[in-house]
Amino acid sequence: MKGLKKQLELLEDLSSFSLGRFFLENKSADGYWTDYIINYPQTGAITGENSDGNSFSFVEKFILEKAPLTLATRERFGIFQKYTQKFLKNDMKIASIPCGVMRDLLSLNYKNLSFSIVGVDLDLNSIKLAEKLASDYKLSKHIHLLQGNAWDLPFQEELDLITSSGLNVYVSEEKKLEELYKAFYLSLKKGGHLVTAVLTYPPGFSKKSEWALERLSEENLLMEKVLFQDILGCKWRNFRTVDEIYKDFHSVGFTDVEIVFDSFRIFPTVIGRK
Repeated sequence: MKGLKKQLELLEDLSSFSLGRFFLENKSADGYWTDYIINYPQTGAITGENSDGNSFSFVEKFILEKAPLTLATRERFGIFQKYTQKFLKNDMKIASIPCGVMRDLLSLNYKNLSFSIVGVDLDLNSIKLAEKLASDYKLSKHIHLLQGNAWDLPFQEELDLITSSGLNVYVSEEKKLEELYKAFYLSLKKGGHLVTAVLTYPPGFSKKSEWALERLSEENLLMEKVLFQDILGCKWRNFRTVDEIYKDFHSVGFTDVEIVFDSFRIFPTVIGRK
């Protein structure tokens, strides 16, 4: 009874703020809310106000400040930027698939470079937000945005770099995952790079967990499980071991594959070179 009462209290808390209500309705975060979570240290953490203009509740503060997956996602964002910045060169054609609001690419340093960026997303709202953000960064003339399916891309060995985060974690079918990576591979020029991220297995599964449990609070792990798994039933279900990650990328043709772990080894960045 005590456990049920606690879950009901958490559910009521989730219902009290917009991010929580979106999770309850969709079991995942879209481009807007992913950007909101990643940029919290530069926004809400400073203002003390959430997207509704209110103070943060216990649950929203936990999601934004303590949830291991949030911390890994935020670190992953920084790793993406580090590597994509390193790969930038003149006359590049870059794609973000799905693009979300595309802050990871739009906030890079393109000084003295000639380049173009394509954003592809099924979510029209994300495309509109990416368009606005591109304007804010004064990069509108470099951006082309498409509403489309990542499995049916209009590119054939055209792209120098693809970044992709937030899609493969929802793909549980092995064949569909392989087709996604193959679509990326075929879209890249020879020597081009895919920068993506993959969730490793949490503790409690039959397969080996890579998570650095010594760096994680048991209390935070339990709270994250209760919120995201027991209450929300979030849709991310594609977990991979390190061996499976290498196999997935090698099987579609990527030769050089590098895995860059976040501090908790939860959401590693994977870099594949064609």
